[in-house]
Amino acid sequence: MYRLMFLIFFILKSFLLFTQIINYSSFNISAGTNVYVLADFRNESNGSVDNSGTILLHGNWENNNLSNNAFINSSPGYVRLIGGNQIIGGSNSTNFYNLSLEGTMIKSLNINAEVEGNLYLNDLELATNQYVLYVSNPAINAITFTTGFVSSNTNGYLSRAINSTLPYIFPVGSSWGTPRYRPVELIPNNTTAQVMGVRFANNSPTNEGFDINTTDGQVGNINNQFFHNIHRISGTAPNDIVIYYDSQSDGVFNEIAHWDDQPTPRWEATVTATSASGTPLSSLSIASWNDYTLSPFALYGCTPSVQPNSIQAS
Repeated sequence: MYRLMFLIFFILKSFLLFTQIINYSSFNISAGTNVYVLADFRNESNGSVDNSGTILLHGNWENNNLSNNAFINSSPGYVRLIGGNQIIGGSNSTNFYNLSLEGTMIKSLNINAEVEGNLYLNDLELATNQYVLYVSNPAINAITFTTGFVSSNTNGYLSRAINSTLPYIFPVGSSWGTPRYRPVELIPNNTTAQVMGVRFANNSPTNEGFDINTTDGQVGNINNQFFHNIHRISGTAPNDIVIYYDSQSDGVFNEIAHWDDQPTPRWEATVTATSASGTPLSSLSIASWNDYTLSPFALYGCTPSVQPNSIQAS
């Protein structure tokens, strides 16, 4: 069956239609070929996919290959998720080259995944849940979107390779509870290669163990609506951090706090922030930040000399 299918690929390079694909061997899609899958694509056993064309998938992607990654890393092809709610899962992670979110509803991860070329969010949500989506292409425009965004639960995040001093956008948000889009930009201070990760947490920091009333005495009125996790996975370069917020619905903030555990776990003031008003989003930014030992960052609104419920350094 698959030998015949590959022969058709090479001869016709035309649009093909399948109700489901279950792959146990080498699945080769040549350049210029579009493969429509109306149900699921399951990669089993020792199956692999060399995709130089385009897979247009209505169902879920499931990679159960324990010995090889589903996609050959050099493949320049596209996977377009054109259905409704769709899941990228299986027992082994997938390295996509170009991944495009299309159709409707939310696309979700049930396992870590990597995009080696470009991620096209368009106007849809990619929910990583507790997993990580890693975009390993360090190009500034490796992630494109209109109103689309990446959401994550605890331990999940959007990760990017960065190696330029231009701004890298992390388009993060959430449709849970009050829908919010609150991106972060990281601006490296030099071109040393780094891998950074960002998550938008659409709830009070206190709900995740970072009590907004436990501070260094210099921080007050911490945002109780949301915060961000900013991870350094690899690298050493400092970054300017820009956090966006909606002053109309979130309130007005003037500084950024960071959760630290020395001398005790608490929120601490970072360096003085620079504010920028905008429509619909304003921003606060701090320069040359290089402490990512712990990942929580939050906006706050005032700087009291002593906050009653704070923990003071001894």
